[in-house]
Amino acid sequence: MTIENLTAVGEFVYIIKDEPVLMKGGIKLPEPSIKAPSTGKILSVGNLVQDKNIKKGRTAVFSKQVGGEIELFGTEITVLNGNGQISGVII
Repeated sequence: MTIENLTAVGEFVYIIKDEPVLMKGGIKLPEPSIKAPSTGKILSVGNLVQDKNIKKGRTAVFSKQVGGEIELFGTEITVLNGNGQISGVII
């Protein structure tokens, strides 16, 4: 089994988070000072997610305070509710 075989169910969306940018103008910033929302590649979308813009392969935008983290196959995956915790999608 691989991570590509992982399928979200119900309202869940599985995301692999992008790494936060910790540098600005050559200065390393502490994590709390970065105010940008989290983003990540959508890995899998459950069948009950209503927004049709939330699709595998797209980039999701979401708050740092939402979701849960799981580790499978050596990869950290963020689990979100697709009907309320994703604030935008980059198409």
